[in-house]
Amino acid sequence: MAYCCVPDCSSYQRKESDKNISFHRFPGDPKACREWVVKIRRDIGPHFKITDNTRVCSKHFTQDCIELSLTGLHRLKRGSVPTLFTWSCELKPRRTLQRYQRCVN
Repeated sequence: MAYCCVPDCSSYQRKESDKNISFHRFPGDPKACREWVVKIRRDIGPHFKITDNTRVCSKHFTQDCIELSLTGLHRLKRGSVPTLFTWSCELKPRRTLQRYQRCVN
């Protein structure tokens, strides 16, 4: 069973709506692993530990980071880092107010 460890993500491998989502392990390289932890805004400590079962779902990777293997599995390209999160969406620019001056006769 795989859950996504990213805050505010409720992806779960057994949910019917999440059947087309792939779940990916943290990289073995300590430097790349630390980069993933920083990107997902988690702190390693008593409440979060990276184990063999800690996963990040494919919703947090761009399409160019994921490749389809010959056996039909979704795999991450080397050096891929999760970048798509609810907190990283672009903000719309603020609207500008147009003020009109009234003519007083």
